[in-house]
Amino acid sequence: MEEEEPVTPMGRLSYQPGYNNNVILCAIGFKNPIDIDALKLEISNSIMIKIPRFSSILSVDPRDGSRHWKKVQVNLDDHIINYRDRSNSDSDSDTSLQSNDNDNHHPMSDDDVINTYLADMAVSSPMRMDKPLWELHIMHAQKCIIMKVHHAIGDGISLMSLLWTMGRSPRDVNNNEHNRVYQVNHPFKGVWKSLVCIWYTLVFGLLFIVRSLWVKDKCKVISGCKGVELWPRKVVTAKFKISDMKFIRKAIPNAVITLVGMQTVNDVLCGIVWLGLTRYLHIHYPKDLQDGVQVTGLCPYNLRQQPGIQDVASMLTKDTRAAWGNKYSMILLPFIYMKKSLEPLDYVTLAKEMMNRKKQSLEARLSYNLGLLMYALIGPKVGNLVFDNLYCNTSFVLSNIPGPPELITIGGNPVSSIRVTPSSLPQPLTMNMVGYHEWANMQIQVAKDVFPNPNMLAKFFEDALADMKEAAEKTSRNDASRPKTI
Repeated sequence: MEEEEPVTPMGRLSYQPGYNNNVILCAIGFKNPIDIDALKLEISNSIMIKIPRFSSILSVDPRDGSRHWKKVQVNLDDHIINYRDRSNSDSDSDTSLQSNDNDNHHPMSDDDVINTYLADMAVSSPMRMDKPLWELHIMHAQKCIIMKVHHAIGDGISLMSLLWTMGRSPRDVNNNEHNRVYQVNHPFKGVWKSLVCIWYTLVFGLLFIVRSLWVKDKCKVISGCKGVELWPRKVVTAKFKISDMKFIRKAIPNAVITLVGMQTVNDVLCGIVWLGLTRYLHIHYPKDLQDGVQVTGLCPYNLRQQPGIQDVASMLTKDTRAAWGNKYSMILLPFIYMKKSLEPLDYVTLAKEMMNRKKQSLEARLSYNLGLLMYALIGPKVGNLVFDNLYCNTSFVLSNIPGPPELITIGGNPVSSIRVTPSSLPQPLTMNMVGYHEWANMQIQVAKDVFPNPNMLAKFFEDALADMKEAAEKTSRNDASRPKTI
């Protein structure tokens, strides 16, 4: 079965040597204990098995070495793995899932056990290529399922759309309001805006090219490098209340907080990460970073014409505006490290100005098309090298994946939380946020040798949101007390 659409650079890279363990790890928490039989029945009758890539393997054409999807029979027992909790086992047993924090001698919480298992999976052996590239790891004691999906199957938007389609109630099947409300204006609107778009596209496109080839962050203590993807990892969670983020938006003119339908990470999240990361670096690397040095990140950018999560059935139709697969590119996020701390809301303002310029450009589409051209002209091996450079020349990845806007139920069991983290990349820090119902969970994955005490980093992110909310409340009170003029 040949693919009906061209493979994106990320899709091609995901099965190149060195990246064949490029997977998405999605931890789905449930309210009630997990019933394996009910889960198997739900999957076998769901649209998940009808998606070609969930029932196919990557096959190599012996004539030219090209890859295509080959349909196979799915045996659910080959894809369901029961996890045995070893966090409280005897000292002579396997302690690979024990917490390594020196100050943490108490029994691990459910979140700690889940995150430790995720960290272990992020650097584990590659997935077997002789079966469809997905697994379900059942953590019964924690009432959690970890969905391990190879990136060749699809991206985060595809995966969240699958959960949304499988878990929503029948009354929501035809409700696409979450997609209709949040639309992104096309940059070409008027002569002036067209000129601005061309200028920003040229500037950001050139910066992206040189970053992919040789320009590297000067903050070497935290920047990426080849081999970092194999270093021991730790995963922690920062939790944000979406209503608090929306409240902060009102204090920043024209700030963007859309967690459903946005094509890029929002301004408030960028401000939170900017402030929290600055505070962390102040403490751990006060002498290694100079004032004004740039710390550059990568942000996945959804390229679908129709933003937000979708009904999977519509994503599989021909000529859809939101196709299944890997439909995203990358943009650069330049954060400036400042030793002198600013006011909390100033970081959101700076992030808003940066993202406004990004949204007026075609940086993401240009980088995507350049990647397609590069893979077509010089092949995946050189493309793999350039992609390596892009990660090694930057310091972190930050993504915001829109999750289900309402509570969902899978196999009759209500879903309580959704968290996502990727397999290790040649960077010491990845941050992936998923908004689900009223909360947004950010999975922070670090190389432990570069980012000691990541729990502090997560706390700084949560404190940054609290400080911004307090500042926004103060601004709101001042506005309310200011006399209104006629």
